[in-house]
Amino acid sequence: MKCRRQSGVETQAQLLAQVEMPLFNQVREKKMNNKTEGKRHIVMVSEVTKKNSDESGFSLLELVAALVIIGVLVGFTLFSMSATKKAYATDDQSLRIIDFARLASTQALTKRQTFRFEIDFTDNRLVLIDENGTGTTDDAEIRFDLLLKGYEVKVTNTVPAGVSTTGLPAGYTGSATTTDGLGHKNLSNSIVNGHSVLSLRFQSNGTIVNNSGTVISTTVYIWPPNAAGTSPRENKLVRAVTFFGTSGAVRYWKYNGTQFVAG
Repeated sequence: MKCRRQSGVETQAQLLAQVEMPLFNQVREKKMNNKTEGKRHIVMVSEVTKKNSDESGFSLLELVAALVIIGVLVGFTLFSMSATKKAYATDDQSLRIIDFARLASTQALTKRQTFRFEIDFTDNRLVLIDENGTGTTDDAEIRFDLLLKGYEVKVTNTVPAGVSTTGLPAGYTGSATTTDGLGHKNLSNSIVNGHSVLSLRFQSNGTIVNNSGTVISTTVYIWPPNAAGTSPRENKLVRAVTFFGTSGAVRYWKYNGTQFVAG
């Protein structure tokens, strides 16, 4: 009896083992597969991350090359800007002189009183003065602008060496500068007198007169000096501005290498 029972128990155990072992093996195999897949996923992610890192980064050599290229481009741009500024310096100076003259003319006509425009060679300035009374202390400076440095652009009342006056109106080739005997009060309320100036006094009737009250027509020349400062660096950069005393008109000229033409 006992043997039979024991044999029955063993048979049941064997049957259970036969059923459980495949299940156990399946579970274990599944776990191992999951681990393998997990490792494979980690490796793939690592490889992708490394690849992206390699593709998105820059080497030191690449950064140095980029900086060199940027430096060359910046240098070229600054050089071009400097050359352009020099080429247009005489035009810029001429247009500022014209602006002051036209403002003086407009103010004289609208306010029915004399406005004086001076090119002050002592202080290297353009000055607009309201002659609102008689005497030095009544003449008030209302606006000024600095001329460009003499080594950049010169403003003279005589034609520069090597330049012909052909094209300019006859009799308007320049007037001598004078010592300012009228004087005026500057923006700091200090009296300015005795400077070397070209003085143009715009009247309420539209004319331009000098400090003595005589109608004056004249031309000033604007040019870039050479290293010695005695003649233009380039003749085609010479400019001129003519003031017509009887009408108060202002005319702008450009030199083309052989003669002046209207600008």
